[in-house]
Amino acid sequence: MRRVVARLFQAIAFLYVALSTSGSLAYPVLDAVVGLPFPELITVYPDESDKNLYYFVPTSVSFVYEKKSDGSLRPRLGVQYWGITGADVDGAGANLAFSIQPSIDADKVKAVADQLTKANPNARYAFPTLVSSRMDLILNGQFVADNQDKASPTSTSAGTVDATQAFAIGLSRIGARAFAQGVAPDSDVMAGRYTYKFTGVAKRLRAKITVFDKRVYEHFKTGGNASGWWGMVKASWAAEWQTLTTNGSLKLEILEGGESDTDEYLLEVFKVLVNAKVAGEGMFKPVLQPGGLPGNPEATKYGWGFSASAGYEKLEETHNYTFEINKQKLEDREFTIGLSFNAVCAKYPDSFADLTNVGNKCIDKNAFASIVKDVQACQTSKLEFLKGLLDKGLISQTQYDKQVEKVFTDPCYKENTISNAVLAASEAAFEPVRIALEAGQITSEQAEAAVMPWVSRPAAILAPGVNSAFESNILPFLP
Repeated sequence: MRRVVARLFQAIAFLYVALSTSGSLAYPVLDAVVGLPFPELITVYPDESDKNLYYFVPTSVSFVYEKKSDGSLRPRLGVQYWGITGADVDGAGANLAFSIQPSIDADKVKAVADQLTKANPNARYAFPTLVSSRMDLILNGQFVADNQDKASPTSTSAGTVDATQAFAIGLSRIGARAFAQGVAPDSDVMAGRYTYKFTGVAKRLRAKITVFDKRVYEHFKTGGNASGWWGMVKASWAAEWQTLTTNGSLKLEILEGGESDTDEYLLEVFKVLVNAKVAGEGMFKPVLQPGGLPGNPEATKYGWGFSASAGYEKLEETHNYTFEINKQKLEDREFTIGLSFNAVCAKYPDSFADLTNVGNKCIDKNAFASIVKDVQACQTSKLEFLKGLLDKGLISQTQYDKQVEKVFTDPCYKENTISNAVLAASEAAFEPVRIALEAGQITSEQAEAAVMPWVSRPAAILAPGVNSAFESNILPFLP
């Protein structure tokens, strides 16, 4: 009997060993940070198994520099941009190719390393393994992910988070949304947010579980019903195992670590017990046959009469079993670092080219501010035009929302601005449509169909004869 029950709990222990296995890779322990706190923010993680190994993570990022023929350095960087310092038919955009090197603050990191080495003379230091990275570009303080063709690096020099990485990113048809807020104060016109990800041990648990088998027998005997344990659902299991833990049938002792979902381990143990009960295996396997229970054939089926019947022969032997769980959960951790393109242009202007104002290199912030002013005036005029159509019922709310989105995504410069003269002329031109709509002579769908051709070319409303054209255009819609 002891061997049978022991085999059951060996199977349970094997289940948890399998869940705990994470391969031969070493990981930093994310919930055991050492290092300097705010404002220094130097983060160091100990290794999960090697007590002498610590991991630093990059806190800054810089361009990779290469030596020119004259011995001077230049960044491995090339930026072409358009529509940022002048009107461009394609809106704003850019092509960027560059290589970066994530790095640490050497002085501050050395201070931390010195402290750790004093406490542990055998201390060694490394970088975590890189899982993935990306670069999200920022224009005038706003992310432009919808217009960015890729974010991942085209190549990586090594497998750790400090690896040199090359990016080639294209931005296209930025439209006017990036200019809507005005010139972002004290910000670069063009910048990037570098994000890297690595894996570490987020939650660890080493615990001992004790199963008091006599109490478990008693529980299954009194808890049986006509349907046995076959129809149990997860909700029922939760109530049952909580009873077992409350009355001390299952005991969990945390030896190291701990996490909020440790109760799930006990639930898993209970599931194994239920499955063994249903299948007649393990401690429920009828190796010792009950006797002296006439008229209760179910007693021999499950062993010791664990059923809804009163026929129950009690097992008086007690064998408590204990086993340990050594489990850990891996979790990805992300860090983000800012990167300025404008700042490097002042020193290395040959790495930049303005394709709108050919010959210019660095982004002229005065020219950019002028473009922003023109874009905002254009947006305001178009929004006023569309709001007038909506208020008169000439376009639906759905159509209005669609057109407003175009205002912020399409190029919108000085030549696209709707003048006050056009706004005034549009009211007179659309008046016959409004009157017909209010009189019930046309539907709202017909009114929208009459005015929509002019939404994309409002300046054409000033052309001679437009008012009479509108009157003739609505005639087909009249009853």
